[in-house]
Amino acid sequence: MVVTRFNKPAESPEQLLVRLEARGLAIADRAVALAYLKYVGGYRLKGFWAHLTDPATKQFRAPTHFDEIVQRYEFDRRLRALTFDEVGRIEVAVRSSISNRLSLSYGPHWFIQPGLFRRSQEFSFGNMVKTIEDAVKRSRSPFINHYMVAYEEPCLPPSWGVSECVTFGFWSRTYQLLRDVDERKAISMKFQVDNHQVFESWLHSLVYLRNVICHHGRMLGAKFVIYPQQYKKYGVTFSDPHTFFAPATVISFLLRATGMGSGWKQELRKLFARHPAVAPAEIGFGSNWEAQSGW
Repeated sequence: MVVTRFNKPAESPEQLLVRLEARGLAIADRAVALAYLKYVGGYRLKGFWAHLTDPATKQFRAPTHFDEIVQRYEFDRRLRALTFDEVGRIEVAVRSSISNRLSLSYGPHWFIQPGLFRRSQEFSFGNMVKTIEDAVKRSRSPFINHYMVAYEEPCLPPSWGVSECVTFGFWSRTYQLLRDVDERKAISMKFQVDNHQVFESWLHSLVYLRNVICHHGRMLGAKFVIYPQQYKKYGVTFSDPHTFFAPATVISFLLRATGMGSGWKQELRKLFARHPAVAPAEIGFGSNWEAQSGW
């Protein structure tokens, strides 16, 4: 078998800027362009300019300005920040809802009762307890420290204390592993979703989206491999569930269900207006997205 060896040399930001200009990219402010190439990086910015080049020659289609690439990057960055904030609101609502429901049904330490959970190859009951133990050990919360000093049994804090330690992914898996379908439905109904399988997929997709955002993954043109199920009973459907529009609709639906209010739709509208060069269709938003069910 022939082995192809990577042999491209590294380039300084200054060298890359010269090469981009030679390929037809118009640069009005070299200082700004160099700052982005230095502190964002050419490889990352390439994701925002690749579609503006000829695939065969790598030349930029005229006229292409560096400012256009900056605007696309800034749109994506602001969208990630906005989304992270709203998913955080949902995470707190979900963990509170699960914790409250199960604490009232089975006591504050429901998570050490193995009979409540199904077996799973991906995440066992033992993994769940170990995850909580590790999170509690890492915690610097004064409430957790108080419990550990004041009480000897059980060896872990109650559910409402654990809620402050573990991740959104933990709550998504906990919901998935609950044995009692009625309990799962009771929790999902707090968010006006009467199909626990749909709700499970929504949680999973939002955990995935949050992880993508935390690793600075690109939203523009992204095709997400984990996506939410459609909720056809209430008309929540997506022409392409792999685009950002699908989890964005889920975010809207769940935030509205909490009754605490949200500026999600308004903030997205403002973001689109601030960056008119970016077509909403690039993240799956149609021209009538605000009229779609869920919004």
